[in-house]
Amino acid sequence: SFFLFVAQLLSSSMSAVMLRAIGRSAAAAIPARQAPRVVAPSSLPALPALGGVLHRPMSSEVPKEDLMKEALIAALEPTDVLVEDVSGGCGSMYKIEVESPLFRGVNLVKQHRMVTDTLKKEIGEMHGLTINTRRSPE
Repeated sequence: SFFLFVAQLLSSSMSAVMLRAIGRSAAAAIPARQAPRVVAPSSLPALPALGGVLHRPMSSEVPKEDLMKEALIAALEPTDVLVEDVSGGCGSMYKIEVESPLFRGVNLVKQHRMVTDTLKKEIGEMHGLTINTRRSPE
């Protein structure tokens, strides 16, 4: 029953008040507390939704923001560039600001297109993006 399930989730050191709330029959069915089982990471099951393996980022991996910034620097020769994850760290939304001399004489729509063309692959993996562009002062 539901009460038995809840009782098993709670530890065997419950207070008498909690036991009365669950019910005496369910509380009597709680097994004695056992030592926690330690599971080695290699014995964890693979998650099919994640391609069959758990992904643990390596400390040597370059943050996505840095990769995008390097691509923008190589393509647009900016005098100022900012790539910021505004999603709280999950990498689904970014704010990008670019100031480049290549934007002189180019309208705003084409400036943004230059940025999106540079980051086409990365943008395909995002849920949201804010782009601000401006021409470098002469």
